[in-house]
Amino acid sequence: MTRTNLKRQQLSLDFSSPGDHAELIHSGDRHGTVLFWERLADDGKRWIKCRPTENLPAIAEQLRSRADAYFTVNQFAGWREVRLLKSLRAVYVDLDGQQDIDFVLEALLSAQMPAPSLAVFSGRGLHLYWLLRATPGKALPVWQRIQDAILKTLSSIGADPACRDCTRVLRLPGTINSKNGVEARGLMLTGEEWDLHSLADEILGPRKAGRPKASISDFNAAAARAGRRSVLAGSIYGWWHTVYSDLVKITNLEHGNRLPEGSRDRLLFLHAVALSWFAQPDAIESEILSVGRLITNFSDDEILATMAPVISRRHMADKGEKITWDGREVDPRYFFKAATLRDWIGHDIVSRYADQLRALAPAEVIQERKKARDAERDRVAEGRWQDSYTGDGVRGSNEQKRASARLMASQGMTQTKIAVELAVSKMTVSRWLRAV
Repeated sequence: MTRTNLKRQQLSLDFSSPGDHAELIHSGDRHGTVLFWERLADDGKRWIKCRPTENLPAIAEQLRSRADAYFTVNQFAGWREVRLLKSLRAVYVDLDGQQDIDFVLEALLSAQMPAPSLAVFSGRGLHLYWLLRATPGKALPVWQRIQDAILKTLSSIGADPACRDCTRVLRLPGTINSKNGVEARGLMLTGEEWDLHSLADEILGPRKAGRPKASISDFNAAAARAGRRSVLAGSIYGWWHTVYSDLVKITNLEHGNRLPEGSRDRLLFLHAVALSWFAQPDAIESEILSVGRLITNFSDDEILATMAPVISRRHMADKGEKITWDGREVDPRYFFKAATLRDWIGHDIVSRYADQLRALAPAEVIQERKKARDAERDRVAEGRWQDSYTGDGVRGSNEQKRASARLMASQGMTQTKIAVELAVSKMTVSRWLRAV
């Protein structure tokens, strides 16, 4: 049954088909891989990858009535890692030990938050979904702020704080919870599929006039959630998101090359620092392990030891704690200027990939790009001016009016009457006549 057909039926529709559920979450064109996980798989092959061209509902249906079967709510470029995120498909919350859907809906209503699109009774709790239209992975910071806000709202009624990252797997309806033998089932609620920023407006509050849609902010910053500070793209949070993207590019491009030992260590550490500004601590570990295994020969314990100071400071930021630096109270997370980052990574590496980097491109490259943008802006502005004005400072559209003003003046009409007749100011008429 397709998502469209489901929406045509009554909204409070029970369903227990893994295929229907997977199709509902991943409706329309798929942009990445959906991963299924069966914890107790007989053959030991716990993971199944469903690529964009494969039959998602059919693969999901193979897990019907199986024990402890899960799937990724979002889509990835091959594996469930933040750096491989391709498409966001839902915001979700796991309510442990909570089965009273009416009570949950009342709690959301009281908090002035929208009702979920659908719910899944997992056997021991509730999973709530706010369905999204396919949203690019680069919108992760906005998604994460929404996720965190809902989690905070429902924390008093059992929201699982661990279920907050984009790589989460959730239980499929029609499969069995092995802890009590109960079959998970789905319940259609509003069935609404949200645009990410419309959902952000509903949950985080409307954007201020002129605020970019792709605003980026630390999703745990209480001041930002309360609207006490601007969260414009280009802020410190957005900048670190761009730094992280550059670090991922460098890692991917350098994979297979033998980096100097110091460069590998620093690159790994900087990945953790960048992630600490916009990702949850429980998501950072798997990300850094993945990067560390790729570019170093450290053991997992050594990788995590390198990351420990970054995670510690991230936890401090979660709690709203500050540290004193240069006589000021500041965010505890590590911060480095672009020049320092380039020094740490190595100027030879940065220069090698200058045309593919943004925040970490060499300073002279960034300056040249700015000059080119400014020149293009001036060129466009000049073109608009030439289209709008004649050579003597009069809009082309007013040429006829100026000629009429001159004729009226030659016939003895006052400037005031001319201005009224031509619907322009008296000052404009005076300027036109002085130019004769």
